[in-house]
Amino acid sequence: MNKKITMVALISAAALLSSTAFAAYPDVPEPVAPKKDSGFYVSGQLGWGWLRASRRYDDLFDDYHRDDNGLAGRLALGYNFNKYFGLELGAARWSDIVTKYSINPAYVFNTPNYNSARSRPYAVDLLGKASLPFDNGFRVFVKGGAAAIIEQYSDRIWLYDSTGTFLVGSGKGSGWDTSFDPEAVVGIGYDFNEHWSAELAYSRVFGYDLSSHHRTHNSDLDMATVGLTYNFG
Repeated sequence: MNKKITMVALISAAALLSSTAFAAYPDVPEPVAPKKDSGFYVSGQLGWGWLRASRRYDDLFDDYHRDDNGLAGRLALGYNFNKYFGLELGAARWSDIVTKYSINPAYVFNTPNYNSARSRPYAVDLLGKASLPFDNGFRVFVKGGAAAIIEQYSDRIWLYDSTGTFLVGSGKGSGWDTSFDPEAVVGIGYDFNEHWSAELAYSRVFGYDLSSHHRTHNSDLDMATVGLTYNFG
């Protein structure tokens, strides 16, 4: 009888010790897999773009107006080698650039005239990316590389006689121009989670040789955008 009482006491004590141990050491959640720092991503940006340019041959013009800003955007496919460096291929589009001007008649056989030109700039670029991430999810980045600017252009001219009577209007030309120019980007980003992030960026294509029909020189193409990125890693 005493042996039975002793066994029951020992089993009860063991059960009490076991429950106390579990209470002192609750279940620990499984560790979360760390975010992958390498892998492919896609991004889209939308914002405002504009042309920075000086007017060529100021003394030629009696009237000159250029509409050179509007909506702009870019799509890109990239690859992060690690959390600091990456490479991306992108395609961008700026709003049409429209220039209207008249040339001083003294330079065109005293013939009053009116001219207009329209350009539609596109870009395909290849950029290297360097990022500096912070513990709070923010990061700053710079990008640099080259852009192929593909410009579709057209222009027209209208001629008048000395009394202002319309004589003739014609298309002087249309076609495509291509130039290769350096490009740089600066920005700040924020990672919502391991897949989604947002970015604010400012980019410039330096020395874009706008079609001579716009009578410009020292041209740059700028873009300020907000974007969203999805990381496949």
